[in-house]
Amino acid sequence: MLKLIKNELVKLFSKKSLYIILIIIFGIIFYQTYSNEKQIESYNEKSALRIELDFIKDEIELEDKSTYSGLLNYVKLQTEYDVIETIGNIYGDKSWQANVVLQNYNYSAYDMFYDYYLMNNLEKYFNESTFELEDEDKVDKEKATEEYNEINEIFKNDDWKTLVNMQIEELKEEKASLEQELIEGSDTLPEIIENNIKSIDIDLESLNIRLEKNIPPDTSFFSNCVESYNQSKEQVAWFNPDSRFNSYISYVSAQENTEDAAKYKNDFENNEKTTYTGDTRYKVSTTFSDIHTQIFIIVLIVYFSAGIVSDEINKGTIKQLLSKPHSRFKILLSKFISIFIIIVFSAFIVALMVLISNLILKQDIESLLTPITLYNFNTDSLMVMNLAEYLIISFLAKLPMFLSVATIGFAISTLFNNKVIASIVPICLYIADLLIIRPTEENVAITRNFLTTNWDLSEVYFGRLAQLPSLSFEFSLVICTFYILIFLIPAFIYFCTSDIKNK
Repeated sequence: MLKLIKNELVKLFSKKSLYIILIIIFGIIFYQTYSNEKQIESYNEKSALRIELDFIKDEIELEDKSTYSGLLNYVKLQTEYDVIETIGNIYGDKSWQANVVLQNYNYSAYDMFYDYYLMNNLEKYFNESTFELEDEDKVDKEKATEEYNEINEIFKNDDWKTLVNMQIEELKEEKASLEQELIEGSDTLPEIIENNIKSIDIDLESLNIRLEKNIPPDTSFFSNCVESYNQSKEQVAWFNPDSRFNSYISYVSAQENTEDAAKYKNDFENNEKTTYTGDTRYKVSTTFSDIHTQIFIIVLIVYFSAGIVSDEINKGTIKQLLSKPHSRFKILLSKFISIFIIIVFSAFIVALMVLISNLILKQDIESLLTPITLYNFNTDSLMVMNLAEYLIISFLAKLPMFLSVATIGFAISTLFNNKVIASIVPICLYIADLLIIRPTEENVAITRNFLTTNWDLSEVYFGRLAQLPSLSFEFSLVICTFYILIFLIPAFIYFCTSDIKNK
């Protein structure tokens, strides 16, 4: 058997066309990587602050200053533009000062600047117009000036911790007020008030994390981790698993947010960059899940499996093989085992191409030492592993897909002796899964037993909830095994009983 497998592999790897295909695939992967890098560079050329300013400028141009409301909106938008532009020009587009002004929903700094600038702009623009500013639109000059001086001093002194402490005090006051509402009663539903209190608790936790870990509210990686942790944890806190209004997808979303929160927390607590998506480590880790690289693995698998039997029959070399003292079952089994080895080779070689392409362009080999995290919902814990371990897990999760595609090509090649059909059918099935066969809760009764619905175990491993409520790791594994056997058994019966020598 080992000799048969060895001979099959020698025949497969002696094909010159294989190496041409490998060169083409590497060229495409390298070009894709290069294009992505250029897109990122182009995107980074313009900061979020300048993009926001362009957006506000477009809105300003749409306002009609010939009416009172139009002029008032114009002044408010112009004030917003002035505040953001001034802070960006003084402190830099990526400074913590600019970031907290942009994140006006998280920090009061923006409002403290805005009211002062609005006071001056209202006076300027309305004095130049025929309209008289109404009392309800006027700004308290004394209060606005006092707040402006306070926040301006904090910004000038680069004292972000004072700003964070100030925000903490404001949130504590807001929380106390909400708790009082719960005690005394309010028109607002208690559930909404309780959810608001949960959000405030999470905001307080995030602000205290900044103080403890010395993470300023800028645009750095760890600052973004704290913000993302806050958002993910807030989504989890607001989710009520006992609500009768929940859809299945809301449970899936809650799981995803739980995993994200755990990953971000791990990063800022341990000073790691496991969630960073711009390095070589991350790009390689997505080799088997990213469609752009996954398709190359599929192409290689089909290239080998679709011709492993039909090529020998068409060339007549199958007669020489059958004349040797080996049973037909062993001969075909050796070919199928060779295909399994080819699947491993295809996955490895594509991952290696992704690695080489990214290392050439990014030159960040040290990133490969950064661990990868994966959440285990069975144990409610975060698993930390190296890149090699993660690739093995990721490959095994995608193996039913790769093996199914290979088996279909292998079976058609054996049964119909047609390499073209054996190539087209599995690739079309794969494309149909991407573009057409989209399982939903509405069509679950029909699609739950489809091969393509179950062949990606990464959707259900480690206790994950699949996109359909009736799927599980065990169920998907059984379905995939069933389909693979459905294709293999007829192929083996036909090969072992038909008169292949005379074809």
